[in-house]
Amino acid sequence: MPKHHYVPRMLLKNFAVDEDKKYINIHLLNDDKFLYKKALYGQAQENNLYGSDQKLEQFFCELETVTSLVLAKLNTRNINLSNEEQWHIKLFMVNQLSRTPGFVSVQDNCFEKLFMKMASHDKRIKNYIDEFGISINDPYKLYFSFSIDLLSVILDLRIGLLESNNEEYSFIIGQNPVILLNPYLNEKENWIWSTQGLAMKGLIMVMPISPRFALILYDSRRYTLLNNDSKWIISSSDVEKLNDFQYCNTVECIYFANLLNEEQYKQKNTLYRNYRESDKANFEIIGSSIDEKTGYKTEITRTGTKEFPIVQKFSFLAYKAIEYYKPIISYSDAKREHIYDVNIIRNNRLNNKRSRM
Repeated sequence: MPKHHYVPRMLLKNFAVDEDKKYINIHLLNDDKFLYKKALYGQAQENNLYGSDQKLEQFFCELETVTSLVLAKLNTRNINLSNEEQWHIKLFMVNQLSRTPGFVSVQDNCFEKLFMKMASHDKRIKNYIDEFGISINDPYKLYFSFSIDLLSVILDLRIGLLESNNEEYSFIIGQNPVILLNPYLNEKENWIWSTQGLAMKGLIMVMPISPRFALILYDSRRYTLLNNDSKWIISSSDVEKLNDFQYCNTVECIYFANLLNEEQYKQKNTLYRNYRESDKANFEIIGSSIDEKTGYKTEITRTGTKEFPIVQKFSFLAYKAIEYYKPIISYSDAKREHIYDVNIIRNNRLNNKRSRM
């Protein structure tokens, strides 16, 4: 049975401990044990994860082949990417976000909670909802189709490169390596919705690509680089904080190349264990009303991923004042300006299709 890697080997190889890139170090989180120089090939994989027809796996293989060349370029501190290279990086990032079992599990829980809440208002089945559940057939193919559609949503993000300034503080990588952050919306006191949407103002996507470098995609209308360059040499404290997010976002293990302070990283494991093992599918009712004429009750719900238990402040990141003080009240206020252009293009395409029918 074919093995499908949900964190590509070409990415994990950048964290290998040997020149032949066959071995890697692992922190097993459930047992809180460190394993050194273990075979890299069998990591972050499952049997037939993307379907027996191998079509999705073949697409990922082709995408990884192209992306590996761009990552190799970035790992030489070369951030001068062509438009085509930038497109491939963004396509890879948005697919890597949604191709892992951890991501699918959270999304499945979100769908189930939403369905159960809706079913609880249906008189025909509300007394029987404990007898059934809901699941998605071929979830990876479904989220792949979403990812392709969502690529246009992140095309406005600027690409940057984060570099550790100290060999003793290096980047690590987990089983869900793409981290969605949003310091901008996290600081808005009146914002009650999720901050992790790809269309949101202030979005940041971070993924470690080697012990020395992490790739960052960021909303350049909200943030600026303090050194006015696309390459940021960041402090050890910022590296450690980004590593904290990997501990929050992974499932069972962390991969690393350079030797870690075991006691320090065991503390990270303990500190973020409750969050990591919690139900990250966030679903809550934040408002309701009753129609006086019909008696129908309307509920406003918030769905999404549970927020990280880490303050999102970084010394390498600065806000643009003209945007920082703009109020964000409604959901439409929080969408990046680019999204409206994307929606216009989508509607035009849809109308053109209808006109040809």
